[in-house]
Amino acid sequence: MNSSADLVIVSVHVPALDRVLDIELLSSMSIGACRDALLAKLVPERDAASASMGLAGGGAPLPPERTLAELGVWSGASLTLHLPATPQAGEAVFVGPSGRRYSVPRTGATIGRSSGTGGLVDVDLAGESGGGTVSRLHARLVFRGEQWQLIHSPEATNPTLVQGQAAPVGTPCLLGDGVSVQFGQVSMVFQIAPASQGR
Repeated sequence: MNSSADLVIVSVHVPALDRVLDIELLSSMSIGACRDALLAKLVPERDAASASMGLAGGGAPLPPERTLAELGVWSGASLTLHLPATPQAGEAVFVGPSGRRYSVPRTGATIGRSSGTGGLVDVDLAGESGGGTVSRLHARLVFRGEQWQLIHSPEATNPTLVQGQAAPVGTPCLLGDGVSVQFGQVSMVFQIAPASQGR
C-alpha cells in the first residue's frame, strides 16, 4: 500500500555544485538508489560508485544498501551528496575505504583529522572508518620537481605506511599512481590524473 506517509521531503546539499535541493523520496528507497537518482538528474557523467551520501554536518557516509526508513531519515532531514572529485591533469586523488575521493591540487595539501574546533586540514579523514586513528596533522602532500611527495608529520601519533612500509618522519616519500597509503588505520589509494591526450 502506497500512501503519502511513505513519502519524505528532504533537503540535499551538493557542495561540489553549490546547490541545495528539496526533494520528495519514498522512505523505502535505499541510500544508493537515492544517490543514483540524484546523480542521473544532476550530473549524469559522474561515476555513481564513488559518490556517497551522508547526514548534513559530516560523519561517515550512509550505507548505500540501507533504506531511508531504516536509517531514520524522515521529512525535514538534511543530507549531503558528496560527488567524486574531478581532478585536472597532474592533480592527485586519494580514494578512501568508503569510496570517497579526496582531490589534491598541485599546490599540495595537509592530511589529517579536523578537530571540530577549527583545526582544519585539506584532506579530512575523520569521517572514514578508523578516522579516529588519524592525527590532526598526520602528513603533508607536496608536488616538487614534477613528482608527488608525502611527508609524515612529527606531530602524528600513529604511522603513515606507503606500500606497507613506514614513512620516516619529515623525510619525503615519492608517490606514484596506484600506490597504497595508510594513515593510522585508514587505508587509501593514491591516484594521479592522466595528462590530457590532445597534445
